[in-house]
Amino acid sequence: MLGCESRKTDLVATYFDLPGYLAVEQKKLELKSVEATIYWSKNDKLDSAISKKVNWKDAFAPLKKLNLNKPAFQGSFHIDTTIFKEGFVVTYSAKSPKVQPTLLKLTFIEGKVAELHAEVVNSNPLYESSFRYTFVPDNKLAVSGTQKVIFGKKQEFSRTLTF
Repeated sequence: MLGCESRKTDLVATYFDLPGYLAVEQKKLELKSVEATIYWSKNDKLDSAISKKVNWKDAFAPLKKLNLNKPAFQGSFHIDTTIFKEGFVVTYSAKSPKVQPTLLKLTFIEGKVAELHAEVVNSNPLYESSFRYTFVPDNKLAVSGTQKVIFGKKQEFSRTLTF
């Protein structure tokens, strides 16, 4: 982005109410008659369908669990703000891999969230997973990632709802 300015800060008071924001977006979609095209894949298998009925509560549930405002998370994120001509991007990067999400990036245009991107990574001696979530208001909700059990093959997956 040309003409960008970046500022790093660890301020505690600048956290975003992700569950509250997503509850409002979920409610908006529930009140509309929305037709969604659903694309999903697992490893090399692809499929799609059109649905007139989407369970938005289930669709948003994993994202709504990501709460930057937990008291235990105070000071747990590096916060970087990048300002560009049309708006700004706020990036929250976890200081520890135990804090989830490990990354949250919010793009604001004209004072409104234009895109939300979150990453959740879990790892222990038996299991590894990474999830990437993308939400674009009035357009799409997507999740993709990988999962691997210690003696199993790595599984890649994605699911995208466009509406």
